[in-house]
Amino acid sequence: MKSRFENLHRPRLASRVQLTLPPAAQNTRALFKEALLREFNAESSTDGRLIRLALNEAEALACQSGFPALIFPLLAIEKAQAVRAWSKRQSAMTSNNRAFAFAE
Repeated sequence: MKSRFENLHRPRLASRVQLTLPPAAQNTRALFKEALLREFNAESSTDGRLIRLALNEAEALACQSGFPALIFPLLAIEKAQAVRAWSKRQSAMTSNNRAFAFAE
């Protein structure tokens, strides 16, 4: 007699199908990533390395979602803004004027 839970051990369709983007979509994502990197480096004194790490993390998370073309742009902007805010807080804390270190 088969249990109704036997089907739970089968891999789902999403895990069996390799999701890859066409080359045009991959190129678009790379171009967006470079444009965002240039924009955030030009407008602030944020370390470019930190922005690049944030964009790489956003790309990895977007690829895990199953909808990378939809998720990546918004997640990349959000993460880059978070790095910029963190960098501003760090510079305020290390500046000579300690009164504004925690003001935001």
